Amino acid sequence: MIEEITDRNLIEKFFEIFFPQYKSQNNPFEHFFGYFDNDILIGLISVSKIYERVEVNYIAVENKYRNKGIGKKLLDYGTKGFKNISLEVSTENSGAIKFYLKNGFVKKAVREKYYGNYDGYLMVKEVR
Repeated sequence: MIEEITDRNLIEKFFEIFFPQYKSQNNPFEHFFGYFDNDILIGLISVSKIYERVEVNYIAVENKYRNKGIGKKLLDYGTKGFKNISLEVSTENSGAIKFYLKNGFVKKAVREKYYGNYDGYLMVKEVR
């Protein structure tokens, strides 16, 4: 089951595992949606909804629940209703790149040193 998460402690606890660099902010555009299995958070997506577009900030699923379609469900839920979807991903993250390509994103640009020593891809999905 997917639902919006407003409990900052739950969000930060999940991010400590997957995105330790994440710094909690009070961003009015950012929304968090979690995938729960028996009230246990096993996947999370963070998106920034900015007017007519949405940017995927973070998405993660617990290792033992991967490859079961949960990431796609989170991506679809978090971006539903938007025609312009964008994100950045490290050029070193081949698993994520494959996931995004499979879900209709295309590489639009390379952002040099976007992730410290690594470049990032700007990826976009246009929904018609």
